[in-house]
Amino acid sequence: GRDELHGGDDDDSILGGSGADELHGGTGDDTLDGGTGTDVLSGDAGNDILDPGDGTDTLDYSGSANAVAVNLNAGTATGEGSDTFSGIENIIGSAHHDTLTGDGGGNVIDDGENDDILNGGAGNDTLDGENGDDTIDGGAGNDAIDGGNDRDELHGGTGDDTLNGGSGTDVLSGDAGFNVIDGGDNNDILNGGGGHDFLDGETGDDTIDGGDGDDVLNGGAGNDTLDGGTGDDTIDGGNNNDILNGGGGNDILDGGAGDDTIDGDAGNDSAKGGFGDDVFVYRDGDGNDVLEDFGFGNDLIDLSALTDIVNFTDLIDNHASNDGSGNLDIVYGTGSIRLLGVENADLSASDFIF
Repeated sequence: GRDELHGGDDDDSILGGSGADELHGGTGDDTLDGGTGTDVLSGDAGNDILDPGDGTDTLDYSGSANAVAVNLNAGTATGEGSDTFSGIENIIGSAHHDTLTGDGGGNVIDDGENDDILNGGAGNDTLDGENGDDTIDGGAGNDAIDGGNDRDELHGGTGDDTLNGGSGTDVLSGDAGFNVIDGGDNNDILNGGGGHDFLDGETGDDTIDGGDGDDVLNGGAGNDTLDGGTGDDTIDGGNNNDILNGGGGNDILDGGAGDDTIDGDAGNDSAKGGFGDDVFVYRDGDGNDVLEDFGFGNDLIDLSALTDIVNFTDLIDNHASNDGSGNLDIVYGTGSIRLLGVENADLSASDFIF
């Protein structure tokens, strides 16, 4: 059945039998055998031997008076005595500064309170930082990582990972794979790494880098800085005053509400500023770009980095032409800008930065 068994002060041998059991060794050098079922084993103080038996089992050090170092791959745990075990899948840490390491299987590791280090190892792991400034590495496999409260550093490792920074000022890195990265509250740093990633800064003034691959970046609330990196990216600044850079590739950029600075960079990009007074930046080496909503507010087009166009007169006389469908094409070097719904007569020198 479902048993809860507690040892005493001596060296105890406790057998859980069948069912989902909870075994506590107490003080002393104890031997705990979970038997069949999904068991929770707490060796407590002393040098314990923990045998989970069959089922998906958990080591529980939440009652430890000391920080613990638990390694599922090595089958050892130190700090609350020196424990040995094998075949255990999951860990609950203490309220102290723990180091918790998984193995090649799918582990669930909950670090409890305080500033901890978690490493999932290979396998599809679930890692929870809870409170404290934690450092969490998912390792290989498709991992789900939650930083919890406070300032955390999360690294997905290889595989398709899901990272959530929670509250606190966090640093989240996806590495290779198709990653979903959510900064949560506060001012976070997000990096997608390789692969096609989805990155959401949520609240706070976030710095988001898509890295390689075709990424989706969403700044959310706050004054965010977003860089698509290489690949064909979709970038949305969200609310407030954001800085958007498409990087290499053919990107779609939307500043959203607020006074944004939007730079498509290399590739054939499509940009719109949304509500607010936005600045659209173009330079030599950009591709054939489309500007969808120029004039939605007191917008500016920054051509100061172009060598071909020196002033407004030069622009109108030598580089700008109506396309016959209500749009204006600005041609320079090897690139161009198409302003949708705009013609020569709609523009003045005050619309540009030279």
